[in-house]
Amino acid sequence: MDFTGKICPYCKTEFKEGDDVVVCSVCEMPHHKECWIENKSCTTFGCTGTILGAEQYTEAVDNKRFCSKCGAPMTLEQKFCSACGNSAFATGEPHFTVAADNNSQSYQQPTYQQPTYQQPPYQQPVYQQVNPYAQQNNYQNQNVDPDLFVFLQKNQMYYINNFQQMKSKGNKTSWNWCAFLFSGYWFAYRKMYGIATACLGLNFLFSIIPVIGGLLNLALFICVGIFGNSLYQQYVETELNTAKTTQAFNKLGYINLKGGVSTGAMWASIGIYCVVSLFFNALLF
Repeated sequence: MDFTGKICPYCKTEFKEGDDVVVCSVCEMPHHKECWIENKSCTTFGCTGTILGAEQYTEAVDNKRFCSKCGAPMTLEQKFCSACGNSAFATGEPHFTVAADNNSQSYQQPTYQQPTYQQPPYQQPVYQQVNPYAQQNNYQNQNVDPDLFVFLQKNQMYYINNFQQMKSKGNKTSWNWCAFLFSGYWFAYRKMYGIATACLGLNFLFSIIPVIGGLLNLALFICVGIFGNSLYQQYVETELNTAKTTQAFNKLGYINLKGGVSTGAMWASIGIYCVVSLFFNALLF
């Protein structure tokens, strides 16, 4: 099987012709052999697969030999499935599930002697990740990404319900009182610093325009109240997609960095806005 051009999930570089490539026996994720050895396991979060040479994997896939219990690819030399530990011997002779045109049949090797019983290889148990935010809010919807709870941190149910309603209706409008009342400061609180800067800049610009400046500011506040949730949803989805491409041990740190709220950023934006306003007024008078 040619893996040229695909990306190794550990070193984030493309496989080149001649690279020594190995494949995970469970999730079938390809790695550089030296990357697997350095990481000591598959890089897929929670995966318990074992190393499988690219040639073994290609042979298993081409011949359509799979474990009769979990469906993982196997070779003729394997006595036990490397994914689930299932024995390849049912009646003293090895068998593999082989795809046929009309029905499935068992591969038989009549000359093989019944081996003595061997203990299946130890498989590290997979522990179910508990989401404290979901437990705290008694939220049982399995369609929600658990990382979303960690990212939002504050008012998870409000934003999750709004995000789902906007997606189901196919629109980008919903009302957010906090975004309406605090405008740019709310964006800073939710760590959307670029939008916060633009919004506060427009607030300041409109404030120095005589007559219609107040109306323009009011219109800006209303627009933020209407589209604030949609802008926040786009920000959350973008950052979560970026987090999923990072290595597993860095994902939580990235989510904590980009997600949640920042009262410090909010107060800093208030202070900067006041200083700029006072400085501008001092120049005028």
